[in-house]
Amino acid sequence: MKNLFSFLLLLAVFTFSGCKKDEEVNPDEESAKVDLGVFKITQDPATGKAVKAPITCTIWMWRTENRDYDIAASGSEIYVGRIFDKTTKTYVSAEYGAIGVVMTEKIKPGKYLVYVVINKSDLPGSQAYSYKNVEIGADQTLNFKKVFSQNVGTMQFEDWEKNQ
Repeated sequence: MKNLFSFLLLLAVFTFSGCKKDEEVNPDEESAKVDLGVFKITQDPATGKAVKAPITCTIWMWRTENRDYDIAASGSEIYVGRIFDKTTKTYVSAEYGAIGVVMTEKIKPGKYLVYVVINKSDLPGSQAYSYKNVEIGADQTLNFKKVFSQNVGTMQFEDWEKNQ
């Protein structure tokens, strides 16, 4: 229990220390907006039909200009918003992040790696993850979603485009 508490405390510290606040995107600079929703296909117990339901997850975004990220080499650091950059041989903190079912964030225009991981639980699909490279221009809104499969395995990678 002590380890779980320590992990959650570290997660909270890294979540709020490594991410930019809305005020840090200068209103005089160019900006863009990202609007991301995360869902998982589940079975409705009343009807037995497959439905798309919001799922609690952690979302991280890193700028990709002049970077060569290695998700596999990042190990557990990726859960706290740090990813390994093969170019500099260092870990890089996420520019933006959110915990929940959506991420709506004002960001600087550019190219980003978006990483989504379902939060740890005792349910099937716990810590399943996906990632995608995106580019967003000034004064644009990027609306997109990730829909995890009903049968995605625990700690399993799932291609972003599956179920879209």
